[in-house]
Amino acid sequence: MLDKDTLYRLYVIEQKTGPEIAKTAGVKSGQTVYNWLRKYDIPRRNRRDCQFPATPPKGILESLYVEQGLSMSNIAQQLDSSESSISMLLEKYGIPKRKQWEGMAGWNKGQPLPDWQRKLLSDFAKRRTGEKHPRYGVTLSDETRQKISESLKGRFRGSDNPNWKDGTNRDERSLWMQRYEYLEWRKAVFERDKYTCQMCKQLSTGNIEAHHIYPFADFPELRFEIDNGITLCQHCHETIKGQELNHTDQFVALIHQSSP
Repeated sequence: MLDKDTLYRLYVIEQKTGPEIAKTAGVKSGQTVYNWLRKYDIPRRNRRDCQFPATPPKGILESLYVEQGLSMSNIAQQLDSSESSISMLLEKYGIPKRKQWEGMAGWNKGQPLPDWQRKLLSDFAKRRTGEKHPRYGVTLSDETRQKISESLKGRFRGSDNPNWKDGTNRDERSLWMQRYEYLEWRKAVFERDKYTCQMCKQLSTGNIEAHHIYPFADFPELRFEIDNGITLCQHCHETIKGQELNHTDQFVALIHQSSP
C-alpha cells in the first residue's frame, strides 16, 4: 500500500489515473487505488474537468516549500492553486514562511544556513559524486595537462597573490612554499615514495609531509633536489623536530632503498 504523500504526488501532482498508479504500485486494479484515496481523504478528480483538489497534505507542501525550496508561486502553479491559497496553507500547517528578500543572492552572507537549505545543498552534492558527476571518467590528454601546468607557472606569486602583504609577517620559508617549484618538488617526493611514510611505512591518509633531509635554510642549493626530500607522516615528522640532522644518514639510505 502506498503512503499518503506518494499517492498524492502520483494522483494529484502527476495526474496519473487509478489504473496507472495500480500498475506502479503492483496491485491488480485501479479500484484498489481509489479505495486508498478514500482512506486518505484525498478527493477524486472530477471526471469532466479533472481539476486538482484544493488542499494538499502537509507532507507534500512541506516537501515542496521546505525541502525543495520552491517559491509559493511555483508551488501554486504545480498544484493548480493560487499563491494566496498556498500562503494560507503554510500558516495553517505551521510551516514558517521565508522572508521575501531571502530569495535574493547574498542576503545571508556570513550567516549559517538554515537546515532546509543545508539539506537541499547536501542532496544536490550527493547527486553529483562518483559516477553521477558529469565529468566522471573524463581524462585529460598529456598535451592538455602540460598546457594547464604551463599556464599556472608564475601565477599568484608575490604581489600577484591576493594574500600578498608586502612580505610582512611571513618568513622566507613560507614564501618559498607557495612557489610552483616547491609544489612540484613536493609532489615528486610523494610520488617517488608512493605516498608512504618512510619511517613507519604507513600509507597516506592525507597526513603526509615532504621533509628536507638537508635543512631548507642551510642548503638553498638543495631545496628542490628530489634526493633531498623524503616523505614522512605528521606524527613521525613531529618526533624528529630539533634533531633533524641526526637522521640525515638514515633518510639518505631510505630514499636510495625506495628508488627504482
